[in-house]
Amino acid sequence: MILASPFFDPSTQDLNARLTPNSQFAPLAGTPSSDYVYTNGDLYTGEPGPGTTNNFPGGGSYDDLYNSYNDQYYFTLCGPGAADVTLFDWPWPPNDANYSYVFDSMIPSLPNSSWNGTDVDGTTRTRGYMVHLAFQIQPPTWSRAGMLPQTAYQTGYNGGATLQTVQDALNWEASGENSSNWSSYFYTTVWNSSYYNSNPRIYPANLYNALHSDVVTDISVSHVPVIVEIDASNQYLPNWPNNGSTLVKHFVAIVGYDDNQGTYTYIDTCKQFTNCNGAGQDQPDLHVATQSQLEQGVALIGTNMSQGDGGWVW
Repeated sequence: MILASPFFDPSTQDLNARLTPNSQFAPLAGTPSSDYVYTNGDLYTGEPGPGTTNNFPGGGSYDDLYNSYNDQYYFTLCGPGAADVTLFDWPWPPNDANYSYVFDSMIPSLPNSSWNGTDVDGTTRTRGYMVHLAFQIQPPTWSRAGMLPQTAYQTGYNGGATLQTVQDALNWEASGENSSNWSSYFYTTVWNSSYYNSNPRIYPANLYNALHSDVVTDISVSHVPVIVEIDASNQYLPNWPNNGSTLVKHFVAIVGYDDNQGTYTYIDTCKQFTNCNGAGQDQPDLHVATQSQLEQGVALIGTNMSQGDGGWVW
């Protein structure tokens, strides 16, 4: 897909609106020009590897009970990982160091793995809760337990979570697993297709503006992150290697914005030491991208609702 200019077209906005320095957006009324979610330790959150690569910086392919395992589905945990990061900023979900005893049942013939909030190397990566989200939670409308098994049941695709399962998991957990009000508790999905327009003076500037508005609102008003599905390459996520023309669908949590600098700050739970990507860090793991590059990476994923692709959850 060839996108129009990533810069905001002022013809679609009030020409009298005062743009913040280095940003293509007019400030939202009553919100600061920059803000960040208090992360409360989630800078260390990292996905476990599949058991065939290191799980810890410096080595070690075992789980938190020193058991060996082999499960390539662990390379598809970016959706549960982004949800884990996001739920840190909600009061109820138990994804701190005391949450543990989680077992993978995606492939019954393979060895299970066990993860705690704090790993055996003493770092709190909240992997227990992440794998719990991936394989064990079950909101009332789901036919399968776990974000990944439910995704495979709904779509027939085993390549990772969908935007719908991300939304459901966030609402179920943020509501305190309240069966009476969970489904519409807070989060909703925005599909890229709702902004498509053949007029280059409108699209993709309208999509970029909508994403920016949702990020600013969630972070500065509700004080919680936004999850985006994005093409993971260093053109759009600076902590990833250049994948050329290969589209890599990935989830990250946006935890900050700065309209003075024209940037978004995000957390990526995919780590270099597990061989999940070629440039990720362990700790700290706050990354900064320009607003235009991150917005382009989101817009590049075409909407396919049956596969759960193309949009963001806010």
